[in-house]
Amino acid sequence: STHGAWRYCRDYCTSKVSCYGIFLDRERKPLRIIASHRIPLQDRLWPVYMTIGFCTGVPLFSVSNFLSQIVARLGFDTVKTNLYTVAPNVVGAFCVVCVAFSSDYWGDRSCHLAACLGTTAIGFVVLACVDVTQHLQVGYFACFLLCAGGFITSPLLSTWYNNNTPDENLRAVLTPVMVATANSMGLVAANIFTEQSAPRYELASIICACFGFAGSAITLALGVWMKWDNARRDREPGVVLRAGDVATSELKEGQKSPGWRWMGGVP
Repeated sequence: STHGAWRYCRDYCTSKVSCYGIFLDRERKPLRIIASHRIPLQDRLWPVYMTIGFCTGVPLFSVSNFLSQIVARLGFDTVKTNLYTVAPNVVGAFCVVCVAFSSDYWGDRSCHLAACLGTTAIGFVVLACVDVTQHLQVGYFACFLLCAGGFITSPLLSTWYNNNTPDENLRAVLTPVMVATANSMGLVAANIFTEQSAPRYELASIICACFGFAGSAITLALGVWMKWDNARRDREPGVVLRAGDVATSELKEGQKSPGWRWMGGVP
């Protein structure tokens, strides 16, 4: 009823929510598409994010597009091969949910992203080094490793650099550019899994493992740097702050603001 809807609105729209609405209305500003093309130059970390995106793209698209070919190395027929791809994908979906909740709970992106990249890379190392036709259990376990760490990497990275990008114009440019560059690495995955290297795909597995370990190392390095820079910023005013302690409305100058703290670095 109308009375019930009004009562719900009255209970929900508290004074605190009203303040949020007033703040959003005051902060409303036009999206400057032309000027926003120069904004990525103001963020010194976007090349690092892009490099990590390159490293996540190759393992991600290799697993997404060629898991059935990888499972086919075990020597099963077509129907059984397709059925054997179900369990790794289910485990991968479960890991996506678990890692997402864990990352939000601990406020960490770098360690979770590095661990996922490393897990996928280890799976590719196993596939490159082990004769899976003689060790079926080991080879199939490697497929679970691929899916457990491969699917969550792109969402984690996107969340990480968006957490550290308070400006709407910068986010509007940075997000599609980063996603597009990461997706472009699907071209690399498509060209390393060739018919000539079938059925072992040894070189392809080595390349994917190298990208995974490189991305993991860069991610950890960036996370450590963020922690160091936050400590440096705390020493200047003599006050220890976390990213959640500072209101977004006070960060109009972005990274140049005194209260700026990086989010998602090494805890």
